[in-house]
Amino acid sequence: MNSFKAVANAIDFEIKRQAEILDSSNVPTQETRGWIEDRGITVSLRSKEESQDYRYFPEPDLPVLHFEQDWISEIKRSMPELPARRKERFVAEYGLAGKDAQTFVSYKELSEFFEQIVSELREWTTEGDKYIKLASNLLLGPFLASINQAGINPQQSRISAENFAELVKLIGEGEVSQLAAKDVLAKMFETGEDPSNLLDQMGLAQVSDESVILEAVKKVIAANQKAVEDAKANPKSIGFLVGQVMKELKGKGNPQVVNELLKKELAN
Repeated sequence: MNSFKAVANAIDFEIKRQAEILDSSNVPTQETRGWIEDRGITVSLRSKEESQDYRYFPEPDLPVLHFEQDWISEIKRSMPELPARRKERFVAEYGLAGKDAQTFVSYKELSEFFEQIVSELREWTTEGDKYIKLASNLLLGPFLASINQAGINPQQSRISAENFAELVKLIGEGEVSQLAAKDVLAKMFETGEDPSNLLDQMGLAQVSDESVILEAVKKVIAANQKAVEDAKANPKSIGFLVGQVMKELKGKGNPQVVNELLKKELAN
C-alpha cells in the first residue's frame, strides 16, 4: 500500500469482512492478505503458521553458545559504573539531594572532578565529609557556570582538584566568606593560582579573631544606643547592628562570630 488512504480503506474493508465471519460463528483464517486498490478489496496471499511457530523457530546459521559463569562475572566487574547506580551511590555516600546527584550523573567529567575534590578533602582532614555540600554547591553553581561559558570540561579548567578542595576547606574553617569565595573562585578560574595566595592578594581573608571582632562590636554598640535598645526589646532587630559591625570590619567579619559576640554583649 502506497498511501495512508489505502491503509484506511483496507482496514475498513477488513473490519466488515471479519465481522461477517465472526457473526456467522466462524474464525478468520490466519493469513497475509493483499489490497487490490482498483477493486477496493483484500485478497488472500498466503497462510500463516501459529504464533509459537514464528516465536521459537531455531536459526540454522547461529550455533548454540554456552557461557561460563566466571566469564560473565569478569565482564560485570570490568563494566563502568552505570548512571542509575552512580546516582544511588552519590546520594548514599555523599548525602547529596537527588537533583544534585542527577546533575553530576548527567555530566560524567563533573562527577569525576567532584570525587577527586572529595578525595582531597578526606585526605586533608577527618572532617572532610562535612565540607562535601560546600564543594557540591560551588561546583554546581559558579564553577559549572564558568566552564559552560568557556565551553570546556572540568579537567580543562585551570583549577586543580587540590586547589578547589583547599578553597572549600578555607570556607568551612571560616577563613573566607562564601560570598568572597565566589570572587576567589573566579580569579582561580582565570589564573589557576592557589586560593590562599589569592586571599592575601585580594584582601578577602575573613576576620575570625574574636578580639578584633569584639573591638568592632563594642564600637558599634557605643555609637548606636537606640538600635541597641531596640535589639534588646526585640532580638529580631539585631540585624542592623550586625550590618554595622560588618561595615566596621569592611565586610570581612565572620558572621557567626559577629552574631555570637553581639548577642553576648547585648545580654550584659
